[in-house]
Amino acid sequence: MTESRLDRGDAVALAALLLVGVGAPLALAAAAGAVGVPSNDDWVYIRGADSLYRTGSIAIPGHTAAAVGQIVLVQPLLWLAGGASWAYTAFGLAMAALGIVATYLLGRYGAGRRAAVLAAVLVITFPGFARESASFMTDGPAFALEMLSLWLGMAWLRSGRRSALAASILVGVLGVSIREFAIAAPVAVLAVSLVRSRPGERLLILTLAVLGAAAVATVLALVDSAAINGGLGRPPEPVRLILLGPALTTLAAGLLPALVPAVGRRLASFSPLHLLLGVGLVAIAFSVPTIGPLVGQFWMPEGLIGNAMLSGTRDPLIHPIAWSMSEALAVLAAVLLAAVVVRWAARQLAGVRTIRAAWKRAGSIAHTPTALLLAFAIGYVAELGALISMAAYPLDRYLVPMIPIVAILLASGAAGAGRPRWSRPLGHAALAWLGASALVIGANSFAYDAARWRAGAAAVGLGYAPETVDAGYEWAGFHRGEPANADSPARGLTWYWNFLLAARPCAVLSNSPLDADGYHLVHLDATAYRQYLVVGPSEPLYLYGAVDPACPALPAP
Repeated sequence: MTESRLDRGDAVALAALLLVGVGAPLALAAAAGAVGVPSNDDWVYIRGADSLYRTGSIAIPGHTAAAVGQIVLVQPLLWLAGGASWAYTAFGLAMAALGIVATYLLGRYGAGRRAAVLAAVLVITFPGFARESASFMTDGPAFALEMLSLWLGMAWLRSGRRSALAASILVGVLGVSIREFAIAAPVAVLAVSLVRSRPGERLLILTLAVLGAAAVATVLALVDSAAINGGLGRPPEPVRLILLGPALTTLAAGLLPALVPAVGRRLASFSPLHLLLGVGLVAIAFSVPTIGPLVGQFWMPEGLIGNAMLSGTRDPLIHPIAWSMSEALAVLAAVLLAAVVVRWAARQLAGVRTIRAAWKRAGSIAHTPTALLLAFAIGYVAELGALISMAAYPLDRYLVPMIPIVAILLASGAAGAGRPRWSRPLGHAALAWLGASALVIGANSFAYDAARWRAGAAAVGLGYAPETVDAGYEWAGFHRGEPANADSPARGLTWYWNFLLAARPCAVLSNSPLDADGYHLVHLDATAYRQYLVVGPSEPLYLYGAVDPACPALPAP
């Protein structure tokens, strides 16, 4: 564990990280005209925050209401902005900055400056993180508070300052009020603290655990109360733990620049059995052939969330050959990560013959410098498994908190060992691959979101009411009136028609030409946006109008 104080080099590193991690998304959003434009699910939380700002009550239609903490936190910024939508982008970027700083500090005291920089860079270059940073999604703020909670917990374990422990639990509970996943951080802090505790500290730790549990229960009760329209989500469905395979493969892909040097440092201690077991674990993970190596949502060949946000299909951002190479690299990364885990487990279990010996070994692990990060990683994977068992899908954006933690763990092991000459250039090449993927997906997502929002506004200018326009998932959700019947069968062109739209829309925007009964082309914008924001081919958007007495008459050709 590195004990040196922060110095000018750390200030320079943090400034550079913030310039890239916050400045770049802000610049892309401004260039695209996407500041304040909803993205993905954040329209839900925007509506909740806006309703609290304007009416004093929270309405979160049709989604989990576990974002109540974020909705409350943004209120001062909304007040300063006079309710303007740019406040949501500013909040997202501010929380991204907090997450980057907390990640750096966690890595700095966990494994040194170089590991801290790499951990933060891997977060910044994870495909889709840039777009989410400039949105009001809950993943970014929850991630920031998780990292801050862990850093404060590490400070407590290093210094014994009880104020750091209390602050860690408080920040962790605040994270849970934004996203349930964040509970892994305070639980890890409390668990490691309890194992390491001296007799005089146990009462404090147990008291904080009880208070934290009570606070989480209060948040969940508030979420499920009649005061918040939304509820806690869907009931459990059959276990689908096989989805952990592509989820962990996606995690490994995001860690490849850290995995290459880590494997290089440990190469002399690897055995063929470690690699064979790693290959076997990955093969088991993909025993269902319909599941690809990358779990998807942000990191997809068509761009952020693929073709799910609008009718029709759009051209792929990443060439099929390049995408196949990315999938192959992801599988390679998964094999390397599995081999590292197998090697570590074999070393920890060496000589363990009884339950008592296993318990003693677990206690010794809990007293290592990286015990807190290891506890968080194990807890987070357990959370991911629980999520899958409750019929949810492990989207790639859920994996971001694991990336810096595992990267720091990889850097902390075999710290003094040498590494082969090939590991540095290969690690840099892996980082270039990740960075290029992130830039392509980020630039396109800002351009695409802004273009769809402009097209929706243009349809309103033609006389269509906003709630009767389908200009994409975010537009339909943000402008919808009364909720549709979620139990009714899908009756439209997209997956979201059956629960976002109470009736067939009068105007439909599409990525490509539609052959839909009752709709005629109203307008074709052949240059709606550039595929990579400022470069690349121009992409079209098609606006169709409904032939329906309840809708405005189609404009004359």
